[in-house]
Amino acid sequence: MIEHVKILCCRISWMKEYRSREERPFSYHSYIRDGNTPAEALNFRACDDNLFRGYVPVGDDKSGNYGKIAIERLGASKNAERTSPVVVVFCAPHEQNGGLRIVGFYPSATVLRKPEISELPDRTPITRVIADSAVLIPEAERHFAIPGRKEGGFGQSSLWYGLNEETPLRSDVLKYVQNQTALPGDQPSVIEYRRKRLHERWEGRANSRHLIHEKGYCCDACNYSISEADQPIWGSGFELHHLLPWADLNEGDERALNASDFAVLCSTCHRAIHRSLYVSDVATFRTKVLAKRGF
Repeated sequence: MIEHVKILCCRISWMKEYRSREERPFSYHSYIRDGNTPAEALNFRACDDNLFRGYVPVGDDKSGNYGKIAIERLGASKNAERTSPVVVVFCAPHEQNGGLRIVGFYPSATVLRKPEISELPDRTPITRVIADSAVLIPEAERHFAIPGRKEGGFGQSSLWYGLNEETPLRSDVLKYVQNQTALPGDQPSVIEYRRKRLHERWEGRANSRHLIHEKGYCCDACNYSISEADQPIWGSGFELHHLLPWADLNEGDERALNASDFAVLCSTCHRAIHRSLYVSDVATFRTKVLAKRGF
């Protein structure tokens, strides 16, 4: 039962996709600030064998003095080299707002006491956890905060075992994991839900992108557009942005949405509007934010 499963909470660098060594990371660690590529850069990219091999800093890994994970704190015997199943929760510092946010997780992983080292191009160079499935939270939806040391959470270490105690935070994290992995993948229409701490994200789902075809490949904010001939190459740069506020829904409510409930934004404007004060007002975002940048 997931209620009794062990949880390993891991602090890594903030990245958007964790699928490329070329992606820009954000971290407070001097090693990353000095321009080095974090080993967790491929944490959410499946390997050729369809497994996810993840990394979290332990000890002085960067100099080759690989530390060990105390897997006995996850229920393993002192002689064991690995333990499973473990919910591995990856957290990272938010660059604008500060604090740690859940960026993704492995719902059922094997945690290694000593790392596996690899030089294969599709693999994390230092593997500490292995899983057959992974959930990456979209960057704009990373709202679940994990406390710091003063609030009884993360200390100096990149690993935190505190979620194995029966606390309200443990219960909330497990509910979050269950709800995220249970999102329907074949919903026939665009449905919007509201819960206490979670909502389903439909903007990027493939089966809702037909709304972009209906509205046209033109950004409602900056007016960037492409021709029909360019859609196979550049069409993925346009995204749906929901306009209806979540606060209008009661817990458990649902409603079908149509094209008028969404704006079409280019990926740059979509990221920016979620960080502005005008998330539900594209016209004001255009005049108050984009105008300052010369759009």
